[in-house]
Amino acid sequence: MKSLSIISIIALIAIIGCAKQTVTKTAFMLDDGTVVQDSPKVTSISPNSLANADPIKLFEDRVMVTFDKSISGHLTLLNNGADTGWTSNVNDDTIILTGNAGQELKFETKYTISGTVKDGAGNQTKVGITFVTKAHE
Repeated sequence: MKSLSIISIIALIAIIGCAKQTVTKTAFMLDDGTVVQDSPKVTSISPNSLANADPIKLFEDRVMVTFDKSISGHLTLLNNGADTGWTSNVNDDTIILTGNAGQELKFETKYTISGTVKDGAGNQTKVGITFVTKAHE
């Protein structure tokens, strides 16, 4: 069994204490020199601001969630916990959510992008991004 060095244990305690905060680029080194990398992190969402987004434009342009490393996995666009049926495709470090005919988004509606992704080392990240579309003009 590999043991953690005292510095790694202190770093682990600090991260656990800050669990609700975003921690970037964290890695731990075991006594034998093995580096344990962190899980993928969301670096950007396109469009840049989902808050008050136009549902027609989202449907036309798609939604892209980009991570800090190559990932695999699946994200789902949910409305009140129900799958909207949008297609989820991975392209290296980005998941692209695309609506199909009949899956247009609604105005003034809460949506959640949800799912789990993992990197090549198997480190996983649960994703939960919630937004509300703008009012109809």
